[in-house]
Formats: sequence, C-alpha cells, structure tokens
Amino acid sequence: MYVLVGPKIYLSGIDILDGTPILDIKPYIPAYDSPALQPASHEIGQDKQPEFELMRESAVTVADWLERNNRNELAVEFTSLAERQLAMFSTDSRDDDYCLSRFRDIEEAKQAVQQILKADPRSSYRRKSCQDSLYYFSVDKLHLTCWFDDNLCQVLKVQPLSVVRESRATLQGADFEPCIPTTND
Repeated sequence: MYVLVGPKIYLSGIDILDGTPILDIKPYIPAYDSPALQPASHEIGQDKQPEFELMRESAVTVADWLERNNRNELAVEFTSLAERQLAMFSTDSRDDDYCLSRFRDIEEAKQAVQQILKADPRSSYRRKSCQDSLYYFSVDKLHLTCWFDDNLCQVLKVQPLSVVRESRATLQGADFEPCIPTTND
C-alpha cells in the first residue's frame, strides 16, 4: 500500500493498469503476514518516488473478528501412499513434473503443506456444507488430495500438478466432484 486517503487506497509496485478496481482486499493475519514497508512520506506526486521504511509492529492492527476466531489447529497426517508419492519429488529431479522450485527440499515442502492444512484452508461454506467431500489444493508442483474429519486432516494423494491438469483437460473435470450440500430433512 502506498497511502490511504479517505476511502481510497493508493498502491505502488503491482502489475495492474491505472484505475483497475481491486475487489478483494484481505485482512492482516499475523500467522501469515509480516509488517510491510510503508512510505516515509505521504505525499503523492507524479514526479516523486516514495522512500519506504519498515512499519513498526505496534503500527499493525488485526481485525477484531480475526482475534475472536478460536478455531483449533488440525492434526495433519500423510497416508503411506501420500508419503511414497511425496518422496518422488525433489529439487534436482530430471523430470520437470517432479522438480520442486519453491522449496529447498522435500521436508520443507511437507512442512509447508502441514502448516497450510493445520489452519484449515477450506472456506466456511465448505467446512459446514461439504464435510463429506475431498479437498484439493496445489503448492509448487504438488497437487494434494485431502480429507478432513473433525480435528484431523489426512493427505491421501500427492500428484504432480501437470498430471492433474492434463487429466482435467482430458476428462473435462471428471476427477473433481463438486460439493453438493446435504440437507438435514
């Protein structure tokens, strides 16, 4: 964020056209975010490039509704199949489909997956209405199939993202069942 003037937020350093509406501004979440740089000068000018300084931790505020969120972290387990599939990935694989590019090693990738799943990344809607549905997500070259049950998340499968994309195109999405909420009649 460059500066906040009334109801307008001025941004810099992002790849969008001037005047592009921004529809999805996320709150600051301490577990995932760190204080960003802020302009040292709050002047907006065509000819000036702002100088940035690190925001003080005390200047960062967290939304009240986030602080009231008392969800517990989930336990995360990998099935033996998922462990074997994950072990096929590395940073120096000759097969590009299995070559990690965003992690130092497979252990770091596994820790990242566990941190994501511990926080339960599903939307509120999916948590309440789609408990019996599989959950899919991707990170780096990994496409993960997961199952949530009470306070546990199990990683069932780990596939190369490229293979899943090819399957989706070939099968026109048959791999992925949509969440159809059940009613309590």
